[in-house]
Amino acid sequence: MSLFERDWLKRQLAELAEAVGRAVGAARTEENIDEALDLLEREARERFGLSPETLDRLDATSVRMMVGDPERMAAWIWILERRAELLEARGDGALAQALRDRAAALGG
Repeated sequence: MSLFERDWLKRQLAELAEAVGRAVGAARTEENIDEALDLLEREARERFGLSPETLDRLDATSVRMMVGDPERMAAWIWILERRAELLEARGDGALAQALRDRAAALGG
């Protein structure tokens, strides 16, 4: 990966982190949690070019191959962990735990 590509990726990941941080911070009611989850999914789709639903269906090896380099994988794991937090806050403990397990399996 060239220096330019690495800088671009870092900017993209910083923008993603900022957007997700705003969404998680705003999630105070169930409606806000759903909006935050939607925002998180849109941001993930925009940054990775794949929907979270697609990546959720793949085995860990395929996810690593699709996501690519370690920085992008770290970002994907971070997204999984934020999704788990939001789902837990909404009362979806089982799905939240499944996402935490997934993040751990991917190296988080």
